Amino acid sequence: MVILGERGAGFEELIAVVRKATDSAAVQTLRAAVESLDQPASTIERAGSRWRFRGTEIKHWLTPFGPMPLERRIYAGQGTGTFAPLDARCGMIGRYLVPQVEELACFASASMTPEEVETLLAKAMPQAPSATAIKRAIADIGELLETHEGRVEEAIASEKPLRTDGEVVVASWDGCMIAMRGEKRTEWKEAGVGRVSVYQAGDEGPEMIDSRCYARMPEPGMPRLVEQVVASVADLNARGGVRELAVICDGKPSIWTMAEKLPEFAGATHILDFYHAMQHATAAAEAILGNNQVAVERLREQWREKLQLEPNGVDRIIRTLGRYLQQAKLGTARREVLRKVRRHFMKNRERMRYADFISRGLPIGSGPIESACKTIVQHRLKRSGMTWSTPGGQHVLNLRTLVKSNRWDPAWRALRSLAHTAS
Repeated sequence: MVILGERGAGFEELIAVVRKATDSAAVQTLRAAVESLDQPASTIERAGSRWRFRGTEIKHWLTPFGPMPLERRIYAGQGTGTFAPLDARCGMIGRYLVPQVEELACFASASMTPEEVETLLAKAMPQAPSATAIKRAIADIGELLETHEGRVEEAIASEKPLRTDGEVVVASWDGCMIAMRGEKRTEWKEAGVGRVSVYQAGDEGPEMIDSRCYARMPEPGMPRLVEQVVASVADLNARGGVRELAVICDGKPSIWTMAEKLPEFAGATHILDFYHAMQHATAAAEAILGNNQVAVERLREQWREKLQLEPNGVDRIIRTLGRYLQQAKLGTARREVLRKVRRHFMKNRERMRYADFISRGLPIGSGPIESACKTIVQHRLKRSGMTWSTPGGQHVLNLRTLVKSNRWDPAWRALRSLAHTAS
């Protein structure tokens, strides 16, 4: 008996005693209930052949209440190994973690390393899964997501599709460098992140009301990533959810070449990310004014206002850069910076009609995709000392994008259904 003292003394011990008793009772109750499902039979039919009873075996499953030893009936086929009907009935073939524990492990692994997840779950469970068991769960579920993407997307579309009550849909994609395990050394390659966002008018400009994130490990040209973004836009369009479509990306030519060729993006407004444009404007201001930071900031703000408020702001800045190139006494390196910025603005002038975009209620920044690159890839895959294989990284990204898109629950229900189907 735990004796409670003043100011809660002994209360934690009391909770621990009660928890231990209830966990023990829960394991016993669950074991009895599960074993009762394993109905006796001398033979069973499976996959068109007859399997014969060969005895029972004990297997341990890790439940939220602790490890559970389970006696299961085992059947043998003609040269095809053994089979436990109870495992199949519970969707536990080849698994140690029961669904609730597996979900906890995978959901937490979207944000933490397996070792961190083990430490966390040890605070909440009588026995936490090991980091090794957690890694196995990540691989199993991550691979299910990879190979059955269509089924999972159908479930998400049925239960929680992107909202169709917005005024603008924005498609964006970008890259983020991560460390990959090469044969002899670490190699830095570009992972891809995509986002489809739905906006409606807000008091302070366009307000995001829903979004889906996608992420792929490095692949030349990001074809699978773009395919996912396009499919999301096409689904919205089919449901009447695209009143106006915008593509907001940085200045990488390959992105715009692809966006211009995609039939699903026909008629879309192409917008060069405003933050990216201002980075170039700042570089030009520094090339003109050197180390005079006060003057650089003043010129930068003048150009910001021109771009955002004046219908032909980009044309005026292009002309200004041309005059500096003709008249200013600048060194070779600084003149080259001005040439590059001027060429960049001329090439993207139609994508830099920011005053027009703002008047139409369109967002002009790729903040959401920049944020996705950080929160989805960098915060999880770019910790100190981390290197990745393509499958290992993709398994984590598959989990993380569902969490960050707020689509975990329908996806998990589909995954559990797949686990039973595979059984």
